[in-house]
Amino acid sequence: MTSSNVNLLKAIDLTSNMIEFQVYKDALQMVYREILKGKLLSKNLKKHCFLIKEPHI
Repeated sequence: MTSSNVNLLKAIDLTSNMIEFQVYKDALQMVYREILKGKLLSKNLKKHCFLIKEPHI
């Protein structure tokens, strides 16, 4: 999405609308709303740690 000039906020919104799994949908919608309020993306993603896959070293 970013290569097609869609900003990150819009990409999160679009993705949350495409996902059918309600847990992920709700988490992404909450992240989206918090970013609109001026909150940091990183802090919001940490609240929903299952959205971030830890690297396997």
